[in-house]
Amino acid sequence: RDPRLEPHLYDVAEQAYRQLVAEQKPQSIVISGESGAGKTESIKYCMNFLVWRSAQSSGGGDGSAANQLTQRIMQSNPLLEALGNAKTQRNNNSSRFGKYITLAFDRAHSIVGAQINTFLLEKSRVTNASATNERSYHVLYYVVAGSPLVAGKTCADFR
Repeated sequence: RDPRLEPHLYDVAEQAYRQLVAEQKPQSIVISGESGAGKTESIKYCMNFLVWRSAQSSGGGDGSAANQLTQRIMQSNPLLEALGNAKTQRNNNSSRFGKYITLAFDRAHSIVGAQINTFLLEKSRVTNASATNERSYHVLYYVVAGSPLVAGKTCADFR
């Protein structure tokens, strides 16, 4: 990497991976920033890179158990976003909770497991998302959109 350039997410993830391999000790990547800055998307990029990188190091193929596991880990993102993200004034897909993700690697440096802990869910948003251009959690709208009991009705029909 050219040291004159700003750090890139893939470079950050690569450095964490190399340190994991070299030191055989847990590594951390902390992503923080203002609302709408792209933290959730940055996590996805880091996760995708680490999935790819661990497959490169361990020689995992497309049908390997490790690859199937990493695909399940990545597929958890839309579910977590549905349950914990909402439209806000600044972001149509704003995370309203914190996420702590732990990836487990084997001796060949393949991903063999993951744990996702959530915290600080904005509970008041379930019943009180009254600000202009703000909504409750996406999952509530998905449920309503798929229910024949509410098809074609408006909020006024339920008052």
